[in-house]
Order: sequence, then structure tokens, then C-alpha cells
Amino acid sequence: MAFLENHGKNIQLSNQNLTAARVSSYNQGLLVTAQPLPRQQLFQFQIDRLNPSWTSSLSLGVIGHSPDRLNFPSTACCLKRSAWLLQRDSVFHNSLKICENYGPNLDTCPEGTVLGLLVDGNSCLHLHVNGMDQGVAAQDIPTPCYPLIDLYGQCEQVTIVTDNVPTVGGESGEARCQGDMEKADMVDGEKTMMSTHCRPFTVDVQNVFHIKSYFHVFCRCKLLSLLASHSSTVKRLDF
Repeated sequence: MAFLENHGKNIQLSNQNLTAARVSSYNQGLLVTAQPLPRQQLFQFQIDRLNPSWTSSLSLGVIGHSPDRLNFPSTACCLKRSAWLLQRDSVFHNSLKICENYGPNLDTCPEGTVLGLLVDGNSCLHLHVNGMDQGVAAQDIPTPCYPLIDLYGQCEQVTIVTDNVPTVGGESGEARCQGDMEKADMVDGEKTMMSTHCRPFTVDVQNVFHIKSYFHVFCRCKLLSLLASHSSTVKRLDF
């Protein structure tokens, strides 16, 4: 996996097209990979250099069409066809916000942070931060799709750091989707989790029945699930 020669006008590639740097201004820094992203393969890159003189920072995502002849706009937020974008802590589809409060705020990621993208076997897009899956960001990602990075504002250089990394899905190798990798925090004896659509739901940990394996969340059907290895209670909430 390497960056495509077709990119924003302020991008300069080096290191066999594994390193990309924005050499002027604060925008015109869009780049994509030369190869599509296979299902269940993790694409990762490292933030090499930040410039605190600017505000905001990089965004990343995937596009669902060939970028070979793409006429890149000044920023990724102007992409309006088959584009899924993670910007700050929100998710956009064709420039429209579809999810918020997702993952860490990308504007706060320091130099050395490793970010990754993965599309699992259920066509769900995941963000990885320093190896940690942040859960499902978007669904119905088409095949093929190409990883996209916008070197905007503070972020001036990135380098692809790994290739051909399979998804972590247990011994069977099956992809984890929806409820499997949701974020969880303990608050006043309850576990607050983020659903696949970034809406919070609660799980009371007061020992009603034992869940022995992972099962999935489908917010559209208002069904909730919990990844658990101990006794748990699942509450159904109406959104």
C-alpha cells in the first residue's frame, strides 16, 4: 500500500510514496492510496509533523470510486460523491454529518499518533487509534474503496507504517462489527457504551443473566447487545 501520484497540489511524496508532506499553505493536501483497501485489512499511518501555527488538523476516511483521475478539491469536506470522512470527532458522508461524538478529536492527536482504517466483512468502517478499535464509524461501505487523508491545518506530514495487517476477530478470524468493539466506561456502577450510531446506552451490571459470547447491536431495530465475559443486565432503551 502506497500513496497515489494523483493528489492535492500542495502534496509532495517521498520514501517510495510512503511519506506525504504538505509543503505550502494550510490546504490542498488531499491524498489517497494507489491501491483499494481489502476487506478486513488494516491501513495505518503515523502523524510525523504538526505545525501549531495553524488551526484544525487532518481528516481521514474512504472514497468509493477510483481516484486515478479525481480532481481534488481544496479540502476533503468538499467531496460530495461516495465519500466517508472522519473529521474532529464526527463522521460525514458526502459532506453531510451522520454521526458525532465518535472516537477522539482528531485535532488533538499529537505527533507520533498512529491512525488506521479498516472495513470489516460486514462493510462497516472502523477507525483505529494507536492500535485501538474505536468501533463502527459508518456502514454500507462499497467495494472497492480507497483510504483518503487530508493533510489540513496543523498536520503537515504522515507516513504509512504498516501493510497487510489483518483485523482482530478472535481465533476464527471473523470480523468484529457493530457492538463488538464499542467504547465503554464505568460511571456510578453502570457501564456507559457508545452504539454504532454514536448514541449512548446503558448497561446495568447487577447480575441478571450470563452472556457467554459477543452478539451485535442493531440500533435501527432498537436491539442492544453487550460484549461481556461476566454477569450482566441488558436494558432496552427507546431512542
